[in-house]
Amino acid sequence: MADHGKPSPPSSQDGAPLADAKAEQQQPSRTSSRRPSLITHPHQPVLLSLVPSTAASVAPVTTNKSEEIAQEHVADGTGHLKGLPLILALTALNLSTILIFLDNSILSTATPTITNQFHSVNDIGWYVSAYQLALSALQPMTGKLFTYLPNKQTYIASLLLFELASLLCGLSTSSNMLIGGRAVAGLGASGLFNGALTIVAALVPLRRRPVITGILMGTSQLGLIGGPLIGGALTQYSTWRWCFYINLPIGGVAAIALAAVRIPEQVSKPKVRSFLRRPGLWRRFDLVGTALLVPSVVMLLLALHYGGGGTYPWSSATVIGLFCGAGAVGVLFVAWEWRVGGEDAMVPLSMFRERVVVAGCLTNLCLFSCSSITAYFLPLYFQSIQGSSPFTAGIHMLPGIISQLITAVLSGFAVSKLGYYLPWAILSAVLSSVGAGLISTWTVGTNTGTWIGYQIVLGVGRGAGMQVAVIAVQAVLQPSQIAVAMAMLTFIQGLGSAVLISVANTVFDDSLASQIRENAPQVNPQAVIAAGATAFREVVPVEDLPAVIRSYAISFQRTFYLAITLSALCFFTSLGLGNRDVRAKQQRGKGGGVDDSGQETKGDASV
Repeated sequence: MADHGKPSPPSSQDGAPLADAKAEQQQPSRTSSRRPSLITHPHQPVLLSLVPSTAASVAPVTTNKSEEIAQEHVADGTGHLKGLPLILALTALNLSTILIFLDNSILSTATPTITNQFHSVNDIGWYVSAYQLALSALQPMTGKLFTYLPNKQTYIASLLLFELASLLCGLSTSSNMLIGGRAVAGLGASGLFNGALTIVAALVPLRRRPVITGILMGTSQLGLIGGPLIGGALTQYSTWRWCFYINLPIGGVAAIALAAVRIPEQVSKPKVRSFLRRPGLWRRFDLVGTALLVPSVVMLLLALHYGGGGTYPWSSATVIGLFCGAGAVGVLFVAWEWRVGGEDAMVPLSMFRERVVVAGCLTNLCLFSCSSITAYFLPLYFQSIQGSSPFTAGIHMLPGIISQLITAVLSGFAVSKLGYYLPWAILSAVLSSVGAGLISTWTVGTNTGTWIGYQIVLGVGRGAGMQVAVIAVQAVLQPSQIAVAMAMLTFIQGLGSAVLISVANTVFDDSLASQIRENAPQVNPQAVIAAGATAFREVVPVEDLPAVIRSYAISFQRTFYLAITLSALCFFTSLGLGNRDVRAKQQRGKGGGVDDSGQETKGDASV
């Protein structure tokens, strides 16, 4: 039962030496003494519960009906990259993930110039929202693409679509053309981050993934902080169009580097043409599920955009209707996914029966939402309260970003060396809570040493746990499930961040209005809010300006109470991640795949 009559693969999925695999093959009595028990559920593939005699635990292994494996994209457990090929692949992935965050933040300092040229002040929100809507709504679908199609071709296709959209944005002759280009850019970007996590899982064995994932997730934040700096410089000294053209050379280098190396596959995959020609493609990609999920996500984000942006009151029929529509269609989506069941579902609900997957999604949701609140409101503090320029505000945020990057890399090395990731998740939750709490004490007169030190504490906390949930989820799932899992992890953390940023913005606006009424009763709060985070200084009388700035500082403090809460929740959610030793050598199966006809093939379940 354990090996289905087939010989064991030449090496394990986590990169165990060939000699270990051969030793396993030469001891059939040990294998047979650990007979797996079959546990079946409705709409769920058969799971083999393997209980090895060693101390290391082994994740459940999924098996499916065997078919002939295609020869073009066959999983190779010995195909992990080393040396120059690995460096090229990681360089490409790092550059492309930086572009995702850069493209999301670079317009913050270029938007005023764009609206002046197109006379489109009312479209300001859509320059960012069109990108985020497309990116969030299509992420689960990209998980299916990376499951059934070759990683290399799928990733390069996503990158080229993003590049084409960047060119379209740079050449825009109208606001509508720019918004359309931003939406297409979101479509391309939807497969880049989770695709990078999926490819990393195939590039290196599990024990080396913590450091690689830490580098990937840490460096991607450079795009977030560098966006306002680069956007401001390009707009001031060249043209706002270079905010999009800059993606072309960077993305081009990434595409060339990725095309130059062989990207291994964790599971067997068919030839692209034969797979796309087979009937029943809609079922494999769960197109019905996509048709239900996309409008649900779009309506939810539109409700947050309209309500949080002040276009409509939260109590308006438009906002309430969008929330109700999102909820109703979301219920239909869950019902459909339950009906489809198994691995054909866009979101295999059986995957969420695994405690680590649920805990990983919740942990990343809380941690990255805290990071988003920090990235959104720290520039506001430096610009609105301390009067810094956008460029200077970006410089002031470097202590947190640099400490986060360094800690992400160091914690990755530590996990790879020591094996256990749970202590880093707990450390991350504790330090992030402390750091967010310290930042919530900032006032108008906070000195330089204080805001540098407090940002470092928060940065170390975030960096310590950035990659933990990804590693924990990858450690318990079959290789054939990783692409969908990474897509869902990215989708949930992104959607959660969008929701909680809207909540934080509402908390800030409500607090600011009440504080202005209390501290500067003769000033109209709505006029201050409508003027924006920096232009309010031009509409507030000089004698009332200190009181309004103090109101901004108090509102900033209250907003960070939400960041404290999210960081504290990370402590409890991280306890569900388990504490698997990623160094353990597990002779896991190839994880199955799909053949030329699109049928799933079984993996080798021997241990």
